[in-house]
Amino acid sequence: MTDILDYVQPVGYNSLFVCGFAFDDAENEGTKKYAAFMKVTSNGRVEQFYRWGQGLDNQPDNCRSIAFDYNKREIILLLEVTSENLRPDYSSYSTYSSLNSDTLLVRLQDNGEIIKGYNINFDTASVSMNLGESSMFVLNNHYVFAG
Repeated sequence: MTDILDYVQPVGYNSLFVCGFAFDDAENEGTKKYAAFMKVTSNGRVEQFYRWGQGLDNQPDNCRSIAFDYNKREIILLLEVTSENLRPDYSSYSTYSSLNSDTLLVRLQDNGEIIKGYNINFDTASVSMNLGESSMFVLNNHYVFAG
């Protein structure tokens, strides 16, 4: 992982959950960039690592925000995505929104297993959400976006 944009360390867990992005070559920012997530134990051991996207040079994917739902014991990621493989039904709105980003909400179990992903887009509106870092939290079993 090249840059950490947000993290959460739930009370009672011996792990830190982080999100951000990763370059193919960390010493060369001109290489491909992907959205990334990892779970790291307190002794520095990486237990899970995920990398999403196609690594597009002009339209990078980022994991902007992370939260933890104590009731469900789930990690929730908020990704800003431009890669086609992270945008369902992309062909129906790509003519209008190919240069804009969608929001991808990803739910994971606390062991790192992916539960589900949800794509949020503006269809043919040609608008990006421009997510802020640390722009999400969980309140009363609901995901709250504060960006």
